[in-house]
Amino acid sequence: MGTAVVSLFAFFLVIGTTMTAVNTVLKTSSNNAEAQASSNNLLIADLETSVALISASATTAGGVTQVDVVLTNDGTRTLASFGTWDVTVRYDQVGASSEAVLLTPYAASTADNSWTDLSFWLDYDNSTAELIEPGRINQQEEMVMRIQLNPEVQASTSGEVTITTPTGQTGTIYFNG
Repeated sequence: MGTAVVSLFAFFLVIGTTMTAVNTVLKTSSNNAEAQASSNNLLIADLETSVALISASATTAGGVTQVDVVLTNDGTRTLASFGTWDVTVRYDQVGASSEAVLLTPYAASTADNSWTDLSFWLDYDNSTAELIEPGRINQQEEMVMRIQLNPEVQASTSGEVTITTPTGQTGTIYFNG
């Protein structure tokens, strides 16, 4: 009788250990599958996101330069969350001996050495304003980004603006001071 109890105990111990091992393998496989799915979703977002920089113009007044950049969403994903975009400006400053490179943060309104989403358009060239989902750039919509630089841009020099979205889309456009 004692041998039967020990055998039964050993049998349940083996079954329990086997079930634990199977559960661990299944859980690890599930975690790996979820990680792969997440990675694939990020890749799809990257492939479906695209920004084209159309034009850039600079105006200087009152000791500051405002650079307006027109960009369009030529991808299939809506673009927003502008605070997570990186906007870098390289230009010659008035009174400086070398060029300045600024990583300008997003601001809700125009402020020195920052950028803001000034306006949204269905078609900027034809002055057709965006009416649906303001504050977002849907497919084929356009945005005017205003960057305010202080000190101002040296007259008769060129500068460049580089924009990087959270999905890694990067574009560079040049302007004249």
